[in-house]
Amino acid sequence: MKKFLKIISPIILIIGLYFLFKSDEIKQPPGILAPNPPIQKNLSQKEIWLYNDYVLTSIAEFEITCKVLQLKNYNNDKMSNFSPIDIAVGWGKMSDQNIVDKLDIKQQHRWYVWRTKQFPIPRKEIEISSSNIHIIPVNDEVEDQIEEFKIGNIILLKGFLVNVKDKDSNFTWKTSLKRNDTGNGACEILWVTESEILK
Repeated sequence: MKKFLKIISPIILIIGLYFLFKSDEIKQPPGILAPNPPIQKNLSQKEIWLYNDYVLTSIAEFEITCKVLQLKNYNNDKMSNFSPIDIAVGWGKMSDQNIVDKLDIKQQHRWYVWRTKQFPIPRKEIEISSSNIHIIPVNDEVEDQIEEFKIGNIILLKGFLVNVKDKDSNFTWKTSLKRNDTGNGACEILWVTESEILK
């Protein structure tokens, strides 16, 4: 029995530490913490950047204060060459912890999906007050800042919505410019020039 306990104790400790550090979610107080929708200014004159052999074309200036609903790192698809992380975000009632706690939120295959047994707010309000953003950090400093984000954080992101093209192939990836779209093509592709966790 003593030998058995000596083996089991370290395993329990490892499992406990795993769940302690895995639980990186910030639980906010109830209430709307990011009341305003994103600010978007479509551009008549577009800028073009070359980034990791991809051509980025700016479509709109973009700024958002929002709640982090979920984050997912990617490293094994074509887009991870320039966009290593997706952030699912919410604003308005989707920044209220009471509302978010009633939703099961996941990210998979560059999509953000949610489920609920009982709608805490109308479906349409969930759809127009949340989004999945494909993040392209402008530099290592911004990427390091974004890597500090945790589920539940209220964050600020500034930059440009961009379309992406591989300069050596026909690959293209287009950003959404609307907040009321869903499904394929509904995600924003954001060239992030500024990021911050708001206290």
